[in-house]
Amino acid sequence: MLKKIRKSEAKNIRFNSYISKISNDYIVVNGKKIFFEYLVGADGSNSLVRKYLGLKTNKYGVGVQY
Repeated sequence: MLKKIRKSEAKNIRFNSYISKISNDYIVVNGKKIFFEYLVGADGSNSLVRKYLGLKTNKYGVGVQY
């Protein structure tokens, strides 16, 4: 998927970034305000994006890898 995104017109892809605030058209990442048209949040089970959107979850699971 990342190869397809890099070939597209995507302007900004960030990894391992700390997001402290989400608004309707911007996020605050490592203290800097970044504006967006579309935000894709892949931030795990304790998702800040999910909380901002008000999406509730009643199911929790545990993943174990060894």
